[in-house]
Amino acid sequence: MTITKYPQSCLKIEKDGRTLLVDVGTLATAEFGLKDFGHFDAVLFTHSHPDHFDPKFLPQLIKAGATLYGNGDVAARADGSKVELVDDNEELVVAGFKIKAHPMEHCLMTDGSPAGIPNTGYLLDDHLLLPGDSTEDVGIKAKVVAIPIFGPDISPHDAFKQSTDTEAEIVIPVHYDVAQINPDVFKIFAGLGSESLKAKIHTLENGESIQV
Repeated sequence: MTITKYPQSCLKIEKDGRTLLVDVGTLATAEFGLKDFGHFDAVLFTHSHPDHFDPKFLPQLIKAGATLYGNGDVAARADGSKVELVDDNEELVVAGFKIKAHPMEHCLMTDGSPAGIPNTGYLLDDHLLLPGDSTEDVGIKAKVVAIPIFGPDISPHDAFKQSTDTEAEIVIPVHYDVAQINPDVFKIFAGLGSESLKAKIHTLENGESIQV
């Protein structure tokens, strides 16, 4: 499996000639276009916040031949573009990937209030967890986790805890572009304290890939 990072939480995941895009939001579409993403078969959205979901870009994704998937809130905000509905706890196969959808609560806003929208985490091939904007522990174990390291109430401590809760062996930091944070700072914090993070942290530049 090859994972390529794009701004914020946008990832391209490739396996056996099939490709899945995840969370193609406004930060990604402001810097990258269809030609940059290359071939892709389907697109998954975790939730409807603009940095994860760009409704104006959906027609281009569909025109390129992709099928779009998301929860009911994503489908309702798609401005007429067709989004295949993914229900909580549903298991499905998308572009050759086995996917399990998990309801995972979006992080709180800076004032402590709920985000007010559903956030869906996806476990791919029992191997890779894409939690969206959640660090909630819902009992999922995964070898590879794309962990948000910044958010309205997400701290390095939350990212560290999600890494250990999931028993991840590989952590790919995401969701820091909007704050212009250097993800290597998380590496530093993860090595402090009485117990260092056991997972290997792979920080990726936008457009950079890793094989897992």
